[in-house]
Amino acid sequence: MPCLLIETGHIISKKSMIREKDDVKLERKDNLFFWWTWIKLLVVPVLINIVVAYFFCEIDTDVDYSWYAGLWHGLCFIGNLVLLLFDSSRLIIATHSSIAYWVFLLIGILTSVFVVYLFKEIFITIKNLYIHQASCE
Repeated sequence: MPCLLIETGHIISKKSMIREKDDVKLERKDNLFFWWTWIKLLVVPVLINIVVAYFFCEIDTDVDYSWYAGLWHGLCFIGNLVLLLFDSSRLIIATHSSIAYWVFLLIGILTSVFVVYLFKEIFITIKNLYIHQASCE
């Protein structure tokens, strides 16, 4: 059910000024909730990707990889990219691979980026519902 907000003129009193200050404090709290949730929704999937990449997705230079390895390396791409910042010997893409490896690597990279984007869209939807619910009260 949509909510209607009707503005009416009123005389400014001490009570209304205190109420406005409380509204500003509440708005700051909501902004803090917004940013904290945003950070959690972006950091948690990236941290999970880093842990999975560290333990299960180390790329060896002497191995010929096939298409399913390309998909796996694509899904762990973000984690391997972050790990590359700390370990210069870490690879993000295999050197000896087939065309199918490259195709599925791109599919995996696009999938992992889409998952992070999907988390962002879900969060924005939840935030908008929260704001709409708060404005109706």
